[in-house]
Amino acid sequence: MSTRYFSHIIGAGPSGLCCALNLAKNGVPFDIVEKNTNPPATNRAIGLHHETLDLLKQHDLYDPTKANSTAIHGSRIYFNNQMKGFIPFQDPENNFSINQQDLEKLLLEHLTTQYGTQIISEDGNDKLFSSNEENVILLCTGARDNLPQKLGFKRKTFPNDEVSFSCDCIIPETKLNHRFMHQMIYPDGRIVFTPLPQKNLFKVTGTYAFTNERVSIPPLQEIHQLIEDKTKITLDEIANLSLYRLQASQSLAYGKNNMFLVGDAGQNFLPHGAFGLNTAIQQAFHLSDLICQNLPFHSIQTQYHNYWKRKVEERLSISQQLAQRVSPSRLAQMDLTKEKIHSPS
Repeated sequence: MSTRYFSHIIGAGPSGLCCALNLAKNGVPFDIVEKNTNPPATNRAIGLHHETLDLLKQHDLYDPTKANSTAIHGSRIYFNNQMKGFIPFQDPENNFSINQQDLEKLLLEHLTTQYGTQIISEDGNDKLFSSNEENVILLCTGARDNLPQKLGFKRKTFPNDEVSFSCDCIIPETKLNHRFMHQMIYPDGRIVFTPLPQKNLFKVTGTYAFTNERVSIPPLQEIHQLIEDKTKITLDEIANLSLYRLQASQSLAYGKNNMFLVGDAGQNFLPHGAFGLNTAIQQAFHLSDLICQNLPFHSIQTQYHNYWKRKVEERLSISQQLAQRVSPSRLAQMDLTKEKIHSPS
């Protein structure tokens, strides 16, 4: 395809790889750089919605993704270890949980075997500061990278003082049904079990503390004891512990000059609704489609920014609604025999 642009993709997570995949399929020249050559040890469970799977299907990646995933049919909601309701997932056979590393591996293998793409190991600064009007910069840098802020992108942040933990746990088969998420809510926090593809393996996330101060990662045994004491579920094994701050935010602009934000570089969601990774992948395909059309920068900026500013605001609102529906105060008042929890439309 004849194109006026060369695209520099900074970040080789799922959003960067999906940008590369779509550009490669359409014959648009690009390179992709990644400064973190060693992937994290922890399994990052992600839920893929059917809209995202439809995009992957266009690149013959639906079947490989399904083979490396487990289908999740919905989320069971508990308060003080008593089941209070159920959130059914739309099209449950096409709502997958997959390790993020496995998805990245599938995307990279497809890029390498089909198009010969190689990831350049560098931070991408030379692409930024040597770019010209014929280069497009796609910032796919992830949630913990402050490069967009250094480049002048401002964000609206929704305050939240919760520090959450994340770990991998093997749980005896009789304790939790592997077809469902299990959200266990307590007056002082939450613990959530998300199935991973391996048998009896769950990604477990939950409240560690409420503070705005910096918190060090606790000993693994402390989290092991916290989970068992709260849920009364015996864990066979626990590993890959990390802490993160639970916070939602949105960039005030998704494009500036020849630079565009994709995925966590542009927004962060609360975990309710599993919007983070799905939004990132959908943004990647949308932005790369616009680039493939050879539109002027101002047209790409206008279409991309207007669409995703509205869409992300809607998803942030839905995520907040879901959080309120499983709040301790609401669950404590629910009568299981009369009420059900449903996902907002």
